[in-house]
Amino acid sequence: MTAILLPLILCCLLSALATWALVAILNRTRSFVAVKPELLVKDERKGRTPFFGGLAFLFAITLTCAFFCDWSEPETWIAICSMWIFGLSGLADDLLKLRTDNGDGFTVRQKFASQVISALIVICLIQAFAHRYDSYLYMIPGFVWLVYYVNAYNITDGVDALAACSVIPVLVLLALTGQQTMAVIAAGCMAGFLIFNSSPARIFMGDVGSHAVAGLIAAMAVLGKTEIPVFCSSLLFFIEFMSSLIQILSIRLLGKKVFAIAPLHHLMEYKGFGPWKIVIIFSAVNILATVAVCLLWGIV
Repeated sequence: MTAILLPLILCCLLSALATWALVAILNRTRSFVAVKPELLVKDERKGRTPFFGGLAFLFAITLTCAFFCDWSEPETWIAICSMWIFGLSGLADDLLKLRTDNGDGFTVRQKFASQVISALIVICLIQAFAHRYDSYLYMIPGFVWLVYYVNAYNITDGVDALAACSVIPVLVLLALTGQQTMAVIAAGCMAGFLIFNSSPARIFMGDVGSHAVAGLIAAMAVLGKTEIPVFCSSLLFFIEFMSSLIQILSIRLLGKKVFAIAPLHHLMEYKGFGPWKIVIIFSAVNILATVAVCLLWGIV
């Protein structure tokens, strides 16, 4: 029990302290990212809330892992590298958003290219040092998985506390499937961040946060050969991803919208659902999915 509680508590404290410092610094420097007008209609406060909260994840998780994880194991340092590689990609996007008045950073192609490059680096590290695949051909599904998961989780981030709360069941699953220490550390990080991200949020994780967390989890799944259970446990992220994809395809192919606004959590906001109601309903999807995965795979 001590082996679980100590890293959990330490990372929670480090995450909370780092986030507190970020809130103070970013508010003082007025580092606010412009929010799209259709989202401000329902919540003007979003335009005055700083991003970049994910910087706390990089600091807290890396430092806690330095104390409690075995860095001689490829499973440790590759997962951390994946978190940093994807996190820095998201940070570049966030920094570009500071220079615009419409909340846009990378173009769609630039963002996808950054994710593709990040995924290629990570999947090559996994193959070179962890020897995850018997054939280089099998690296392709792993590469697709990394790009998909980062996109799906990034799309889910958009309501106070939603991304941080909904990913905790997935981390619990990873802890139960043999990657206990790092998964517990990441869960502690989310708990510390939620102190400042719960509605009304004082800071958002930004792309640096969503990319970092997703990059960490996706790499852990590949390294632990648990891609399918993690995919099923992350049912909410798939639903959010599909709602956004359907909207994009409908606009480009048919010239009309399927939803008033996408992804799904923004549609719920548009319909008048409050942040906490959305978080409870949406997080319940991943909780139930995780329970189902544990039962089907015999994970206890």
